[in-house]
Amino acid sequence: MSQFERVYKIDRLLRNRIPPSKQKLLAALDVSEPTLKRDLEYMRSRLGAPISWNRQTGGYGYAADQPEFTIPGLWFSADEIHALLLIIHIVDQIQPSFLGDQMKPFRDRLGAIADAGSGGFEPISRRVRLLAGATQITNPACLDSVVRATLARQRLSIVYHSRSRSAETEREVSPGRLIYYRTNWYLDAWCHSAGAIRRFAVDAIRSARILGTPAQEIPPEPERTGYGIFAGAPVNEAVLRFSAAVAPWVVSSVWHPNQELESLAYGGALLRVPYSHEKELLMDILRQGADVEVLAPESLRRSIAETLASAASLYQVPRRTASRATTTPRSTATG
Repeated sequence: MSQFERVYKIDRLLRNRIPPSKQKLLAALDVSEPTLKRDLEYMRSRLGAPISWNRQTGGYGYAADQPEFTIPGLWFSADEIHALLLIIHIVDQIQPSFLGDQMKPFRDRLGAIADAGSGGFEPISRRVRLLAGATQITNPACLDSVVRATLARQRLSIVYHSRSRSAETEREVSPGRLIYYRTNWYLDAWCHSAGAIRRFAVDAIRSARILGTPAQEIPPEPERTGYGIFAGAPVNEAVLRFSAAVAPWVVSSVWHPNQELESLAYGGALLRVPYSHEKELLMDILRQGADVEVLAPESLRRSIAETLASAASLYQVPRRTASRATTTPRSTATG
């Protein structure tokens, strides 16, 4: 039991109609007398608890002539504190500076509580390391504004860079939900300019300003049946055959919730994956290199072949024509 758990228990015992004696506190907390003494002193000096000893009742209690005492702040067990600090640490690794101004005071307070409760708190960063992929958020202030507006249900005025058209447009949007997917942030929002729901890559938002207008609600996100970030009902099924070298990793991973996986006699694996758009599936297949072959459909097989051929052309070394030295035979004079 941590010190803060003991303090909370002491507080409950002191509020009983019958004031607890020292022996009752020791038995309830299962601690030594010096530990109990330190806990009571901590409550008096650090929390301002008006704890006094009543000779008549032979027990401890809160002084009746003092203002009503309430344990300040939120109380967590040691495991809960470490869990919260771990969550903050993970967020820091995934997206540095994400809500930094709001997270730092909370993290510092939790760290101080854990340090006081355990007598020496070791930062989680020394024991837990998260190797996140490269983030594309170059303007954390935009992400911060998007998060605030989404949670506060306020509209946003954004300047958005469309990569496909290489153009910037100013839009008013009602943010609906944020999606973090494969190191990238996306915003599903009602675009008042287009009059429809749009998905925006947050890293492509050049500026974001929170408006005072309430956001328009958007329908709940439908069950995602496409592959990866792409929505929509599947229109194709990819059949992939993996080599024995990578099959153990394929068997233990989930490419799609509705996938079908079959182990092959030679040690390989056969995977069937539904998809509505081949772009992301194409990237995942190419990542496997020569350890996977697309058996169907023919359109996906052709896309893989064309992509690999195009990539291979970048590395073709032009053949050098070996220059053969030609020598003129010497004529031998005879006489």
